[in-house]
Amino acid sequence: MHPASASKREAADEFTAAFEALRALLARHAASFVVAADTPKNYTLVSRRNDVKGRPVYFASVLLGKRYVAYHLMPLYCDPALAQRVPPELKARMQGKTCFNFRQRDPAAFAQLDALTAEALASMRRQGTA
Repeated sequence: MHPASASKREAADEFTAAFEALRALLARHAASFVVAADTPKNYTLVSRRNDVKGRPVYFASVLLGKRYVAYHLMPLYCDPALAQRVPPELKARMQGKTCFNFRQRDPAAFAQLDALTAEALASMRRQGTA
């Protein structure tokens, strides 16, 4: 096998492992939401309650991309106080206001993201959207 092919496969395996770990992290909160997508590349949770336009309120998702695994946590956009509590290690992984990117598993960052996700759920409950 060509060395470049082996390294691409290893990177893909790391992305898949990171996706599965983040999916498991998010799935712990599934009882409070509706699973809107559950595929090998997308795991998405939405609220059981609808917004003013009649659509479910988006909570979070994990997406497996070509260059990284993205963890989107929408309550960060809606709750400025929550966004201010993002730890610096996670803030370094942020792209935009609600997305964290990973190329491999990072147990310490995943633990921080797990705590932030729990805070996001609490925020949605306070706002009456979860």
